[in-house]
Amino acid sequence: MKGSKMRKIYLPAISSIMIILFFIPVLAGASSVTWTTDEYRAYAYSRGWLGDIQQELWGPPLPISAYASGDPSFSFASSDITGTAMSIWTYDESHSGALFYPDLSNANADFSGSFMAVDPLFQLSYSYNAVVNINDRDNLGPGSDDKYWINIYDVTSSTSLYSNTVIFNSGSSSGSNILNISTPLGHQISVDFGIQAGSYNGAFRSDETTIDFTYSTAVVPEPISSILFVTGGALLAGRGFIRRQSA
Repeated sequence: MKGSKMRKIYLPAISSIMIILFFIPVLAGASSVTWTTDEYRAYAYSRGWLGDIQQELWGPPLPISAYASGDPSFSFASSDITGTAMSIWTYDESHSGALFYPDLSNANADFSGSFMAVDPLFQLSYSYNAVVNINDRDNLGPGSDDKYWINIYDVTSSTSLYSNTVIFNSGSSSGSNILNISTPLGHQISVDFGIQAGSYNGAFRSDETTIDFTYSTAVVPEPISSILFVTGGALLAGRGFIRRQSA
C-alpha cells in the first residue's frame, strides 16, 4: 500500500516535469532586439549616355527605396528595403562601339545597428535568392560583383563574433540559414548585413542582376538556464505536493 501511495504521489510530479521540459522551447522563445542604434541604407548609381545619376537614402523610417537611371533604356539600378526584406536590381545593355564610354550601374541595400547584450544569444534568420545574367558576347569575363555579407562584432572586447561574405556567380542561387551567435552579457554588439550588385557593360557584354534577401533578428535566452529554472520550480512544487499528501 505504501508503494502504491508513493507512486500516486510521485507520478503526477514526474508527469508535470516532463510536460514542462517538453514545452521549454516555447517557454524560452526568442524576443525582439532592443537596438541602441539602427540604420538602413539604400543606394543606387547609374552611368550612361545621359550622364551619371546617384541616389542614396537612409532610414528608419522604413521602407526606403533608391533609383538611378543614367539612360532610360540602357542603364539603371534600384534598391528597396522594408523591415523584413531587401532587394536590389541592376541592369546594363550595351551600345555598339561603346567601349570608350561604358555603362555602369551599382546598387546596395544594407543594415547596421548595435545593442547591449542582455541575453546570451543573438539570432539572425535569413534567406536569399540571386539571379545574375551575363551576356558575354566577346568573352570579356564577369563584370559584376554580386554578393551578400554578414558581420557581427563585439565592440566591448573588440572581437569578431561572425563574419561571412558570399559572392554570386553567373546564374541562379538561393539558400537560407539561422545563425545563433553567443553574445557576452553586458557587451555592446554591432551587426551589419546587406547585399550588393554591380554591373559593368562595354560594347560586347550586358549584365542584369536581381538579389532578394529576407531577414529577421532576435535575442534568445540560454536553453540550459531556462531548463534549470523551470525544473527547479517543478521540483519545489512536487515537494509541496508530497508534504500536503503526507500531512
